Amino acid sequence: MSKIAQRAGSRGARFGVLLLGLVLSGCGAAVTGGYRPPPVDPAPKRLAAEYVPFSHTVYFETDRADLDPAERARLEQFLRLLPSSEGTVVRIRGHADERLGEVYNADLAARRARSVAAIFAGAGYADLRLSTVAFGEAVPPRAEGWEAARRVDITVQVPMITLPECPDWSAPSDLAAGDLPMSQLGCANALNLAAMIANPADLVEGRPLAGADGTREAAAVERYRADKVKKLLDDKQFKAAGK
Repeated sequence: MSKIAQRAGSRGARFGVLLLGLVLSGCGAAVTGGYRPPPVDPAPKRLAAEYVPFSHTVYFETDRADLDPAERARLEQFLRLLPSSEGTVVRIRGHADERLGEVYNADLAARRARSVAAIFAGAGYADLRLSTVAFGEAVPPRAEGWEAARRVDITVQVPMITLPECPDWSAPSDLAAGDLPMSQLGCANALNLAAMIANPADLVEGRPLAGADGTREAAAVERYRADKVKKLLDDKQFKAAGK
């Protein structure tokens, strides 16, 4: 056999071994190198908005509608620890024990509820959605005894937003190698919305739309036709105006 034929046979043998190795390696894991393809239907990141309840109960002396100093201090401490949020809903429910008659107890429970509402108003909660209800002796306490019945139950619903888990975009990209493609879709939009929203309750339940005003809308159309609508500034005009 000539030297040329020997070299060709040697190269063919090496190519056969390499091809066999590739075939065998293809029988192993289908995904290598830590890479996985993007999900078929990736769910975008969204904010979680909900009312978070906080509750408190204050107790009154017999036939009294004003809080004693200790109970008032407890209530004020509760108010100081509440998260501050626009759209907070406060429900105040007054109760009484059964000794003084149904009609009298209903009135006493109402005065107790109003007394607590006044403390809320003094603490800066006057503009919130606050409601009072008087149950009198109709709703018995969970604990035994008249002391437990002379109470006002308070429930505060605070609208709160939970941010989605987003990556640290300031970090080098090689530190986020485990981040799946498209798994953070919508993250920036969600964070920007959370930063801009004035009232978190709007994301929880929204607000009813105001009624249509034909006169106002007709005037807007006339301003547009008469070219009296204030035009938006472009970037150069905005900078020149010192905005």
